[in-house]
Amino acid sequence: PWQQEDQTIQCRSNYILELNGRGEEELLQSFKGKCRYNIGLAQRKGVTCSVCGKERLGDFQQLMEETRTRDNFQMRSQEYFARMMDSLGEHCRLYICDYKGKPLSGAICVQYGGRTSYVYGASSSAHREVMPNYLMQWEMIRWAAQSGCDVYDFQGVPYWYDSTHPNYGVYRFKTGFNGRLAIYAGEFTKVFAQRYTVAFGRALQCVGYQ
Repeated sequence: PWQQEDQTIQCRSNYILELNGRGEEELLQSFKGKCRYNIGLAQRKGVTCSVCGKERLGDFQQLMEETRTRDNFQMRSQEYFARMMDSLGEHCRLYICDYKGKPLSGAICVQYGGRTSYVYGASSSAHREVMPNYLMQWEMIRWAAQSGCDVYDFQGVPYWYDSTHPNYGVYRFKTGFNGRLAIYAGEFTKVFAQRYTVAFGRALQCVGYQ
């Protein structure tokens, strides 16, 4: 079934952490040892992770540009992220990790219906040795726990089943937090008015799209 991975708008496979009312220390101790070590390493090296306003969207956008170039994916505009933050208000947070005065990673995280979701993320290729992404995830998990959410959703883990795929590293990183894989049904099309569907198909044929 996995040949359909590229045929849906949203990834069918997510990685989630069920919080189950656990406090921060209990959650931290539940992570794999290397993950806990990397969170502590970032803190010891002086990486800071802050909740920011729209004034840091320029930094986030630069990180997104770098990530798009490196990993070859589509991205949203800075205006889109600004509207998102305005629309969702306190339920949407921008996180930025800084090191020696420079942004190394960023994320936009959203809360809804008892779930905190890591929706957009980006990172620099510089200073990866100080592990900013681990600290950033931990701070977002802390927000989820403090807010009484049931689930922290790391979102998509495409090609989690193929260790040779370039995206496998995303899955490997997220498993350090010791959650679980959630596989969803995917997307479906329901036709409500067949006559309109037929007419639309003929119109596409006329203009050469089919």
